[in-house]
Parts: sequence; C-alpha cells; structure tokens
Amino acid sequence: MPRRSNVFFLIAMSAATAAMGATTYPQPLPSSFSPTSGPPGTVITVTGSGFTGLTQVWIGNAHDSTVYVVNDRLVKVTVPADATTAHLGFINPQHSDFLPTNFTVTKGTSPAPTPTPGPTTGATTVSGAVSGPTTTAVLLTGKSTRVAGVNSAGSYDFAEVTAGTYTLSPTIAGHVFTPTSVVAHVAGEPVKNLNFSGSPTSSPTYRISGTISGTGASDATVTLNGSNVGSAATDLGGSYSFSGLPAGTYTLSASLPGHTFSQSKTVTLSNVDLSENNFSSVATPAGSNIQIAAVDPLPTASVGKAYSASVLKSISGGAGSYHYQTGAFTTGTPPLGMILNSNGTLTGTPKTAGRYTFEVCAADAAGDLTATCAPTAITVASSSTPTPTPTPTPTPTPTPVSGTSWVYYNGVFDWPGDYSFVASPNYEDTSGDPLSGPHDIKVTLESAYGGWLPYAKNWNFNSAGYTKLTFALKPTVANQTWSVFFVKVGDVPVGIYLDVSKYGPAPVAGKWATYTVPLSDLGVLGTSIYKFCIQDQTGLSSNSWYVDNVGFEP
Repeated sequence: MPRRSNVFFLIAMSAATAAMGATTYPQPLPSSFSPTSGPPGTVITVTGSGFTGLTQVWIGNAHDSTVYVVNDRLVKVTVPADATTAHLGFINPQHSDFLPTNFTVTKGTSPAPTPTPGPTTGATTVSGAVSGPTTTAVLLTGKSTRVAGVNSAGSYDFAEVTAGTYTLSPTIAGHVFTPTSVVAHVAGEPVKNLNFSGSPTSSPTYRISGTISGTGASDATVTLNGSNVGSAATDLGGSYSFSGLPAGTYTLSASLPGHTFSQSKTVTLSNVDLSENNFSSVATPAGSNIQIAAVDPLPTASVGKAYSASVLKSISGGAGSYHYQTGAFTTGTPPLGMILNSNGTLTGTPKTAGRYTFEVCAADAAGDLTATCAPTAITVASSSTPTPTPTPTPTPTPTPVSGTSWVYYNGVFDWPGDYSFVASPNYEDTSGDPLSGPHDIKVTLESAYGGWLPYAKNWNFNSAGYTKLTFALKPTVANQTWSVFFVKVGDVPVGIYLDVSKYGPAPVAGKWATYTVPLSDLGVLGTSIYKFCIQDQTGLSSNSWYVDNVGFEP
C-alpha cells in the first residue's frame, strides 16, 4: 500500500525528536480501518503494526482525536468534533504514516464510544535483560502498550503492569534478537528473567503474521521455532506477528488452555514478509484418551550437519490420523535451525551446540491437543566433533542386577554414545556366561584410541554413597589394553586415567574378566558425574571389544 508523509508533521516533530533522547519508536504501519465513515463520536478500529508509542491520530484538520492503543497492532480512535473528511494520519515522536483512503465525516449522532478499559488490580513488574547491542528498547504490548529502555547493565523493567497476557520484544535496527519475542502471563507475581540476546546483521529481516479465529482468538500464544525461536500473544482481534526474522524455515503453532487449534504451519522466509498465516480454534473436545511417548533422548546432532530423526516412541488412543507439533515456548524449543514436522520428524541443520529440551504434542483427527504432550531432549555437538551413529530401538531388556546403581544394560539407548565408537547390543554372545548373554555390548572403534562414553541418566550422577566402579571386559586381540576416566557435570575431565589391568587379571583374547576400581583411586569419590569413559589404548583402528555389567557399588 503506498504511503505519503505530511510536511506539517515533519516540521512540528523536530523539537519533540530533539527532546526525546535515545528512546526508539517503531514506524506506524496502519493497514485497514472500520468503519470508513461516521459522525463525530464514532470509534474507528484500526489494524496494522507499529502503534506502540503512538501520540496522535489526525483526521483531516483535527489533531485532537482520542487515541486508545490496545496493542502494537490495534488502535481505537474517537472522531473529534472538528474532524474533516481526509486521510487518517498516525504519528509518534519519530515517525508518521497516512492511509491513502479517506475517512468520511458525516452529520448526525453516533453511538457512545466504547469506554477505555481502566487499570485492574494485581499490578506487578515485568523485567529481564538484553545482551548484545549497547542501545535498544523493549516493547510491551497487550492490555497496554509501553516502551522501556535498556540500562547500561543490559537490564530493563516495566512497573505497574496489570494482570493480563503481553508480548515483549526488543527492537533496534540492524539486529536480530533470540528469542525474537516472548509472551508474559501477568497474574500478580513479578515476572522475571525474560531475556534476549541480540546480534548485528547486514542481511534483511522479515515479518511473519496472521490471525486466529474462533473461540480461542484473543490471548492465545503462537510459538515460533526454526531459524529463530519465540512466542507472541494474539490481540483482541486475534492478530499476532513476529518481526526482525532472518530468512529461513519456521514452524508456527497456537495454544490456549481449553481450546484446540488447527494444525501447525511450516513456512519459509526468503525475500518478502509472510502474512495470512491463520489458525482456527474451537473449544477443546472432551474425553481425550491419546497417550504419547517421545524418544528421550534423541540421537545426538552436530552443528552444521543436516539431521533427521523421528521423535515418536509410541502413540495410542484418540481418533487416529495423528499430527505433531512442539509444545508451548515455555516448555523449551528444538535447537536453532531445526523444526518438528507435523509427521513427527525433527529435521534441519542445528546452529549452536548444547543440550535442548522441549515437548512433543500430538493431535488426532478430531484436533484434540489436551494432555497429549511428552518431553524429549537432544544434544547438539560442536562442528569439530563427529556425531555417533544412531542405534536401533532395542528389544526389551531384563531387570538390572540388584545392588548396582548405574547398570549400563540399556546404555546403548538411554545413554547416547559419545564421539569415537559404534556401540551395539550383542545378545548372542555366550562365550563367557554369566557375564555375556542379554547384557553385553560390542564396541567397535571408528579410530585408534576410541572409547565407550555413556552419559549419566538425567545427565548427572552423584557418586556419593558409592566407593567402587565395577565392569567386565572381553578383548578380541592379544595384549589389548584400556584406561578408565570420568567427566564431571560441565563436560570437564575430572580425576585421573588408570590402567584397567592393575585392577583385575591380565586380558586374554576371547575371555571375560571383571575389574573393580576404587573411586578414590580415580579421584572422583563423591563427585557429580556427567559421563565416564573406558578407552581402548591398544592403538588399532577399527578394533572391537566387549563390555558388560557396569555399575557402582557401595
């Protein structure tokens, strides 16, 4: 839609701009208004974006209309008595914009204007931090629209925020923020730690927007995943938007307690903004009996490498014809650069190393999303670290031997392997009963001096209360040797490396032997452990060996 500025406004604005300081205001971009005509007293509803900080709406010669900014994308304007038929002009201390279509002022008496909602009880603070740029502002939109500056320490806060649902988003030209925006649910208690990280960019950024219709139109939360992440609340008209997004692929999903929404959307930003990404909603059907379990954890991914894996372990109940989406933003997100597709596969190319947790939610043919989410997690290794080969879903395994605390019998699966081996169950080895059979794992190295490094379940094992580590090994070549060591929480090597043969019999090819090592000798007595390693020291590429019955003992 074409725009034209107003020379009189530009002259009048200069003094206000000089006094404004470093505060940044968005460019108002009205898109439509209703009604298109009416007498003084008529309330005009205007949709668009950039209404935060709006100070005036001009209607012809009238510069004194009453303006109620509902949020950044919705404003209500009361036509004053001196209004004349003309374009509507939207003005803040830095920017202006005029719609090309006239509002026609008629004679007569209009209905009383809709009263502006007053403040409610339960006002509190909303605060957080912004890292990256040295100057920026944070927009708060929802029941009210406000702007807060970021101080020299990188912090911002809004005081006296009344109960309601709000969207917070930092803004400064030439930067991308992660998350791009965050929804805050204010209900009396202070809302803290709504943090953002910004980085400069010379590439263009874009906007994704849409509306929600039906019973869950307003105050719904739309969650964004993919090349960036974030959440945004819908306004009174059901509209939402995400701005400042880099080009890439994204998924959008909607949620609101008590309501069910149409299927999630996958969109690709390339060189234009994307609008009309709309959802429909109905009251949630009663009697859902969907049961879902997710693969947890997922096979490890690697920065910069394409990835694809199913997140679904099992699902039952409901009306069938399931589709999947991520849970609400507050439950976590997939790694940047990855999306959960509606068929239940996690795909993409991760950008940043780390461990990520999120929810997988399922809907059936009836669209029921009630109580149908399951948690999962994925680790993204750095680009310099090879990704281990994923292992197949195991057959059911027996109950671990009693008296051990960290029995590895399902370690191939519940503890995803680390970086220099291929591990596989070897349920048919009977050469050394009772150590072999249904528990043993065959380790095949991908390079010399590789090892078997299972993660602790839940990523943290406190060895307090245990004094020994025990395990059984079976070599496949003569003079095979190993060392054992630990890594503490935080991925830092801890303790010392020990020669396994000093704590049991000399290894004999094809023969099982058990080794018991005091934790005090390893230097990890009472230490919180992230993973441990049994590392082959023979120096042969593609060597293999067997491990069994690993556990801690009192």
